[in-house]
This record gives sequence, C-alpha cells and structure tokens, in this order.
Amino acid sequence: MADMVDELWAWLHPALHAMKEHRRTEPGATWLETRARLLADLGLADADWHPVTRRLFERLDGLPDDDRERLIGGDDLDQVASEVVREVAAAGEPAATGAAGGYDEAAWHAFAIASLPYWNGTNEGWAPFAQWFAHHGAAQGLGAPATGFIEHAEPMSVDQRVALFAQYGVAVPVGAGASGAADGDQAAAGAGHVLDEDTQAVLDEVMAANPSFAQIPEARRMQLVAHVLHHHENA
Repeated sequence: MADMVDELWAWLHPALHAMKEHRRTEPGATWLETRARLLADLGLADADWHPVTRRLFERLDGLPDDDRERLIGGDDLDQVASEVVREVAAAGEPAATGAAGGYDEAAWHAFAIASLPYWNGTNEGWAPFAQWFAHHGAAQGLGAPATGFIEHAEPMSVDQRVALFAQYGVAVPVGAGASGAADGDQAAAGAGHVLDEDTQAVLDEVMAANPSFAQIPEARRMQLVAHVLHHHENA
C-alpha cells in the first residue's frame, strides 16, 4: 500500500501545486477553469477516469466558493488530497477505462493540439466540431479521451471552452458568438468562400494530404487556410 500511496502522490502533488499557483496568479479564474486545468495537468479529460480525482472533486465541488478558495489558497489542500490518496490506495480502486495508462497520452495530446484549432470559437460551430472531434478521435484509437473531452466541455460557455483549449496551447479565434469579433483575415476567409488561385492551391494541397480535413465545416476550413497564409506572409 505504501508504494501505491507514494506513486499516486508523486502523480498528484505537482498538479496540485500548479493549481495553487494558477489561483494565485489568476484570481479571476472560475473554479470550472481551475478544475479543467488540474485534470489536463494530470492527463485526464474527466474526473471519473481516476478514483483519486473522482473522490477529490466530490469534496471540492461540494464546498461553498469561499470555503473552496480558502482551502486551495491555504495549507490544508495537501492534507485533504493526501487523505484521498490513502483512501484510494487502501481500497485498491482501479482507474476507469480511458484513464491515464488506458491510452497513449502522447498520442492524445498530439491529436488534441492538431485537432482543437478546427473549432471556430462560436456556439454555432461547437456541435459539428464536437461530432467531428469525437469521430476523428475514435478513428485514431483515442475515442475515450476525445469523447471525455467533449463531454467535459459541452456544458461550458464559449469563453470557458476557449480557456480550456488554451491549456493545450491552442489559441481559438473568438467567433461572432463569443465576447469579441473574429480576426479580420479569418472573418474575410469565412465569408463568401471565394478564394484566389494561390489560396485555392493551398487548400487543394491540404485536402489531398489530409482527407479528414473535408469533414471540417467549410467556413472553418477557409479560416484555417487564411490563418496559415497570413503567418506565411509575415514569416
């Protein structure tokens, strides 16, 4: 049991430290954003994937906001988390299918980084993106984390999803349905879908190399191509 406690604590403690630092440097962050960041640092898309996070969040989620802030900002969080780790080790609870160790984490993060930019940052674009993301993930043997990620992000607002994507290093352009306007180049590319010869050549090349790109909504494909060309011109 002692070995299991040490192993679980070595996995959990650095993420807890990062969460406390996040709350210190970004006091305006919501609990939902902080929660998602902790899960991402642990390589999980859903708290239910591991008994430690499931039990820990059962305690934290049920606290009043002020009490939770005091706990995270003080010295008692480590004690609470340590109690959870010991409970899990004593019970010998297994991680759920799809949790860390149930899939290739490096492959999942590579997939997420490559695929998350295909969301256009709007509520209207979320449903087709979510369906595509889950399907595309399953096709690559990453159905569990991809579906778990979508289920976790589904109840979020646009701004919360943008913050979640940012944890993977993905900057989502703020769409018309969010708190700001889309980037000028992207907005122009998404309107009318009329491409010049060079842009069309780039799109044809991308489509030939990545057939799955055709599953992305057309407006978002135009935005991505425009984004690539914009950076190429300024390189």
